[in-house]
Amino acid sequence: MSMPARPDEVALWSALVAGEQPRYAGDRLGVPRNRVRYLCSKWARQHRYNWGVVIDLGWIEPQEGPQR
Repeated sequence: MSMPARPDEVALWSALVAGEQPRYAGDRLGVPRNRVRYLCSKWARQHRYNWGVVIDLGWIEPQEGPQR
């Protein structure tokens, strides 16, 4: 059973979709850094997010659409 996303998670994801990096979006939205890192880790486990050296300076992974 999946839990609904909390408002800070929805706001942070929306900022990422708009092109903002999670660390700076979290600062702007007032989301604690530990929460930002946790959400990035959660999204990475779901293969929706990727990062290189620092987890909260990553990017959204493009999702593959259906083959035509």
